[in-house]
Amino acid sequence: MSKKVVFIVILIECVLAVFLISFLGQAIYNSVNKVYVTEIYFTYKDGTKIEDDVPLKLELTDENRSYTLDWVVGPENATNQEVYFSGNVDESLVRVDPETGKVTFRKLVDVVITVMSMDGSNVSDTIHLIPVIKDGGDVDI
Repeated sequence: MSKKVVFIVILIECVLAVFLISFLGQAIYNSVNKVYVTEIYFTYKDGTKIEDDVPLKLELTDENRSYTLDWVVGPENATNQEVYFSGNVDESLVRVDPETGKVTFRKLVDVVITVMSMDGSNVSDTIHLIPVIKDGGDVDI
């Protein structure tokens, strides 16, 4: 084998080694330095934390039977801050958008909503919603 061929083979191996070390090193770094969610809590519209076991009374109208929940995920530097929402009643009564936390009441029934982290930490919070119609509107849609 000529010196040129050996040199080219060694050069290709070096470039490939640098690429693999860079790629695999970053993947290992990301998995080791992942910051998990340690807390989730619901807030009022002004950002104040809603304490556990405090029901939230929602004043809805016949025209607007929806409410979008607000929440905080901590710490702020958590790697994956995505959450999932679910409710404890049938969707024919109350629909909960699993991604946005928008709750739409088809019937005026109390509902408990759970928000859960999607990063594998299984951190969650729940809130008890009590819907009422302003001005004595219809109970059913």
